Amino acid sequence: EKQYQELAEAVDEIAERIRILKFRAPASMQEFLEITSLEESIGDVSADEMIQILLNDYESIAQNIRPFIPESQKMGDEGTA
Repeated sequence: EKQYQELAEAVDEIAERIRILKFRAPASMQEFLEITSLEESIGDVSADEMIQILLNDYESIAQNIRPFIPESQKMGDEGTA
């Protein structure tokens, strides 16, 4: 539950950052599904499988956003970086 709450706060902060940059933040499930690089788990998964999926998803997210950090810094956008 703690992780869920932290993720909800992070999503809110990211949406605020997107709006600060004068873009429209995605807000519907359909929009999130269109832009995600993650796959949804289907069916029953064990607790161990859930943890492995989360670890894999976090690694995927880190790999996807890593190239944008120096790009944001070059633009002087430390908030995004």
